[in-house]
Amino acid sequence: MIEEYFKTFKTLPLNNLLTLNQSGVWGAEGTGDDYPILRSTNIHDGKLSLTDIAFRKVEDKEALKYVLKKGDIIVTKSSGSSHLIGKCCIFEPPDDRKYLFSNFTQRLRVNKTLMDSYFLNYYLNSPLGKAVLERMNNTTSGLRNLNMKDYSHQLIPVPPLNTQQKIASILEKAGSAGEKSREANRLTDEFLKSAFLEMFGDPALNTKKIPLVKCGDISSHVSSGSTPLGGQKTYFKSGILFIRSQNVHMNKLDLSDVAYISEAVHNKMKRTWVKNGDVLLNITGASIGRVAYFIGKDNSANVNQHVCIIRPKKEKIVPEYLSFLISMPNYQKKIFALNAGATRQAFNFEQIKKFEIPIAPMEHQQKFAALVQKVEKLKEKQRESEKELNNLFNSLMQRAFRGEIS
Repeated sequence: MIEEYFKTFKTLPLNNLLTLNQSGVWGAEGTGDDYPILRSTNIHDGKLSLTDIAFRKVEDKEALKYVLKKGDIIVTKSSGSSHLIGKCCIFEPPDDRKYLFSNFTQRLRVNKTLMDSYFLNYYLNSPLGKAVLERMNNTTSGLRNLNMKDYSHQLIPVPPLNTQQKIASILEKAGSAGEKSREANRLTDEFLKSAFLEMFGDPALNTKKIPLVKCGDISSHVSSGSTPLGGQKTYFKSGILFIRSQNVHMNKLDLSDVAYISEAVHNKMKRTWVKNGDVLLNITGASIGRVAYFIGKDNSANVNQHVCIIRPKKEKIVPEYLSFLISMPNYQKKIFALNAGATRQAFNFEQIKKFEIPIAPMEHQQKFAALVQKVEKLKEKQRESEKELNNLFNSLMQRAFRGEIS
């Protein structure tokens, strides 16, 4: 019980600490002149990210009810992925626009006489706060939903305000080390993009006049998978890797929320067994165009229908080169133009086979691949360092909320 866990601080239900506990809004599709609306995709590691903002048409009178203020906490309450549920961050206005929040999120506004919003945000993002989430998720129509009634009744440690502010300040300073580590990883990714452009030029414009071939000519296999009968009921916590679109990021696979299927199901889907060096491309939905390459044992993974396997002919092209080529911003715009006027956002196999691929000399491709591999080893060390920093930070948070560093 949480009452037994905290040694020093009194506790109160979350709802008793709030002046607002409110779901968001979602209007018709808009443009940059309409209201910016923040979604779960704008929450990263407990911080607000503005890299992918939606603009929606909302009546001004209606919008007034959903304008975010500095210190508001945004919580993801519905998502297709369980690990995204309960993500939260503090809203700090980046400019003078009026920002709203989506109906898949919840806005918490604290009673400032009782609670510091930064302290509460750290608590909700702490291992203690996340442990509370595990028993609150439920599924409706394919979505994972946060039970807001239970969530609002969870007990929160309530030290004196000056103690809350001191703890928040300590955690902010400690968390900056992790931020620097994540920034180092981001800069490493940018370095590889710059190295690609330096070596091969912009592939969309073919600035270095490299000979062009069709993607189908340098691939031995182009195909997507399927979702097994029964959908998520067929997923397990171990078994054969089942790669979905959420696992495919730009030039990397994120397997933190990977699903597994049984060997029996895998054997029924032999056409989409993944081999070492396959390039995986998201072909539908909001993540269309994201691309990565698979490094692993042949036939040890499978893909669903939203992911296309492009199997490079290794005597003609290396996977690292092909993946980075497709990921370049101007090349993404070029292939998206193939879809202009389509009623749904999707690539088909014929379109993919017709992608124009500049084929640089093999020795240059291999030189770039060797650079990628060196950088990936460096990133692995950075990730280990980041993991260690996160563990230390989580330990510090637990001590803080127990009253051991107040």
